[in-house]
Amino acid sequence: MFVMVVRIQHLDDSRLSAYVNLRHAETPTEFFIAEGRLPVERLIASRYEVESLVVQQGREQEFASQVSPSTPIYSLSRTRLRELVGFDFHRGVLACGRRQPLQSIEQLDWTQTELPLALAIIGVTELENVGSLLRSAAGFGIEHVLIGPQTADPFSRRVIRVSMANLFTLQLYRLERPVEQFTQIQKLRRVRCVATSLDRGATPLPRFVPDTRPTILIVGNEASGLDREVLD
Repeated sequence: MFVMVVRIQHLDDSRLSAYVNLRHAETPTEFFIAEGRLPVERLIASRYEVESLVVQQGREQEFASQVSPSTPIYSLSRTRLRELVGFDFHRGVLACGRRQPLQSIEQLDWTQTELPLALAIIGVTELENVGSLLRSAAGFGIEHVLIGPQTADPFSRRVIRVSMANLFTLQLYRLERPVEQFTQIQKLRRVRCVATSLDRGATPLPRFVPDTRPTILIVGNEASGLDREVLD
C-alpha cells in the first residue's frame, strides 16, 4: 500500500500549521493534536478522521501501514520537530485529527451500553484533571461522558495525553443547562443523578446504596465543587 511520505525542510510550510508552537496553542479549533505512539495509534484506530501525521525521520514506516493511503505523513529531523512544536519533543510522532461535535443528551442511549453509568463533568478547569477523569471513566467501563459548562476542552492536547487517548473510546455529550437537563432526565427517563459533595449532610460513600436505575455520576470544580443549584 502506497502512503504519501513527505520530507519537510522548512517549518513555515503551511501543511504544518496545526503543529506550530503547541505549548501555547490551546485555543480550540476544528482540529486537535495527539502526541506519542500510543495516543496516535489509538486515534488511527478510532472513529475520528486523521488529517496528517508528523514523524521524526527514520520512523515513517512504523506508521505508514496503519494509516489510510490518503493520509499524508510529514517527516522532520528531531531538531526541526523540536523547533516546530516549541519544546523538547522526544515522542517521535504527532497526529492531527478532526473534531466531531459533541452529541446532545437526547442521543444518550442506555440500551447500547453494558454499564448503565455515565459521568458528568461540570467546571473542572485543569486539563490534567479532565484527562484523569476520562482515563478513569474508561478504566471502569463507562462509555458516556457529559461535558458541562466551564469544563476544560476535552480535545486539548494535554487532556488527550493524560487520558492515554481513552477520550477516543468515549461518547461525549453537551451538558449546557445542568439543572434543567438533570431534572428532565430524572423525570422522563427514570435515571438517577448522583452528585459528589463534601457537604456535611451528604451521604458518606460507605453508606451509598446503588440500585438498578441508570445513573449519572456528577463531579464539579476542583476548588468549589458543584453549584448549589445542581446539588439542590
